[in-house]
Amino acid sequence: MKLKPFEQWVDGFIADGYSVKNYVGIRADEPERVGFMTIEKPIESIMPFREDGIVKIDIENILQRNGLELPAYYSWRSRSGCSFCFFQKKIEWVRLQEKHPDLFEQAKTFEKGEGNTVTGESFYWMGKGEPLETLENPEKKAAIIANHEKKVERFKKKRRRNALLGDIGGVSEMTDLDEIYDDVEGGGACVTCYK
Repeated sequence: MKLKPFEQWVDGFIADGYSVKNYVGIRADEPERVGFMTIEKPIESIMPFREDGIVKIDIENILQRNGLELPAYYSWRSRSGCSFCFFQKKIEWVRLQEKHPDLFEQAKTFEKGEGNTVTGESFYWMGKGEPLETLENPEKKAAIIANHEKKVERFKKKRRRNALLGDIGGVSEMTDLDEIYDDVEGGGACVTCYK
């Protein structure tokens, strides 16, 4: 959903003899991702944050020093990138449904599209036997929200205190989602999107 349109867009520049440099915002503290830009095109991927050792807190500090904040979508999702990312947590699918019902409906059509089977089984983005339409069941949706709230509360309780500063800053529910769910950031995220 992202590489093909990008590849088609740069094809004209490549045909005109341009050298294409693709700047990717992968930080130094994100897992190494092998296989990025596997298309056979003369495209150089440059990762300035990784090259300069810039980590998540550095990005947040850079934004704050310049009077900027994290993009608004971080109020309801843990990372940028594709709204239809199948690596999202269930709570992020709930938030997509609430914040952008049109995109949620589009995601449902992608999920049911041709070729959505793996070894003969239907592939659902929320997990085995859980198509996105299950979020239309109020009980199922309420259970996902309640489970998420429990995880956030447990995370707040176990979060370490800094002896010099007291409690570490408040929990940002979505930007700390990987920590809340005890996942490696990106949780194996797709090499085509890199958040």
